[in-house]
Amino acid sequence: MSSASSISTNSLKPYSTITDVPHGLNIVINWDSSVASAPAPFIAVVEQVADFYTSALQPISSGPITIDVGCGEINGSRLGGSALGESETNLQQVSYYQLTHAYATYDSIVKTDLSQNFPSTQPSGKFYVSDAERQALGIITTPPTLDGYVAFRSKSNIFDYSTSGTVPSSQYDISQPSAKAGEKQWPRKTKVRKRQRSLRRR
Repeated sequence: MSSASSISTNSLKPYSTITDVPHGLNIVINWDSSVASAPAPFIAVVEQVADFYTSALQPISSGPITIDVGCGEINGSRLGGSALGESETNLQQVSYYQLTHAYATYDSIVKTDLSQNFPSTQPSGKFYVSDAERQALGIITTPPTLDGYVAFRSKSNIFDYSTSGTVPSSQYDISQPSAKAGEKQWPRKTKVRKRQRSLRRR
């Protein structure tokens, strides 16, 4: 797929999902300036993935979850080595009670039994969750300005942006950069080499 045409900088306004699903998730995407040089379909595909998760996930809090998306760089730094993509998130410490209580509340709303996975006695150690997870579980009510960063490699023609058919042997499915060539499912969870920087507030 050719990447000769790039995205106009006039298109780089934040994208917000809107869901009418009960307890649905709202996602806000902020585009880094690097996205201006991304292949033309890049923004549309990322927005489609965001829309999918908006309706597929059922958090306690509707968010919004705010994500900064870049192309070839993440939070101002170049992607490492041959990584197809990277992500960064902030981790916050929570108490064991906050965590178990939040999941018990989630179970009662969404009709799941996830809280049953926790041991009856508190394990030793400290507990951390991402800003986005704290929001989704209703542990915090005032969302941070930014929940995390996601970026994809900017090498020309490395990703296939089609939502149907098979992936060419020389490309990766943009909806799942680790997908094997010749496969196509849509939407997919994005699985990339991850670099998480734990920015813990003491």
